[in-house]
Amino acid sequence: MKRSMMIPVVLFALVAMAIMAPTVQAKGGTRIVLNPTSAFSGAKGSAKYQAAGQRELEVELEHVRRLAGKRVLFFVNNTKIGSSRVSALGAARVGKRGSTFPAIRAGTVIRVKSAAGKTIVSGRF
Repeated sequence: MKRSMMIPVVLFALVAMAIMAPTVQAKGGTRIVLNPTSAFSGAKGSAKYQAAGQRELEVELEHVRRLAGKRVLFFVNNTKIGSSRVSALGAARVGKRGSTFPAIRAGTVIRVKSAAGKTIVSGRF
């Protein structure tokens, strides 16, 4: 194959893989990014929900070293689903399975708040 033909073929293959990737991820669950508030602008977070078989929800928070050693609270809509202590590296997570948390639907809001009630990160499925 000529080199001039190879570049468009490779580009087409890369674009095709990029388009198909979200479909593959959707089969394993839905992942959203949790956006930081201005009070915690460096924070990052994500939430993953999977309903195949047993329902599972995992919410993660990172880059909040200033809260190291303190508890953060995890909410689905306005229902508290758990709490976790922030590690020395500034990370916390909570995982739930079965029916121990509210149903996740389109529009469901996930929030992580400080013990004082300030929202750190939030996002919507």
